[in-house]
Amino acid sequence: MKLVVPTDIEILEAMSDGKRQTAPNLAEILGRKSRYMNNRLAELAGNGLVSKVGPSDSSGMYEITEKGRKALEMRHEYSHNQAEKFGRKLVQELDSSDLESDKGDEE
Repeated sequence: MKLVVPTDIEILEAMSDGKRQTAPNLAEILGRKSRYMNNRLAELAGNGLVSKVGPSDSSGMYEITEKGRKALEMRHEYSHNQAEKFGRKLVQELDSSDLESDKGDEE
């Protein structure tokens, strides 16, 4: 999973408050071009770090996913040279946290 650093991290940070965002909003918040934010959001959605939300499929609204929150937590471990390793570790971390929450549900 390749990220554009620092832009993708800044997007995830801006979305970490749980509010839905659009490319124009993020462009304004981060001082970037809206078209660039559209491209980055599509890439982040493709990696499962954000998801498109409605009610309309064409609303252009996104929200951060659990995977995006975990990537933000682990951002200091990311390096472009080790991008694939980071992606694998991110999935492992999510899987292990799912297992932990499942154990809590059983008790």
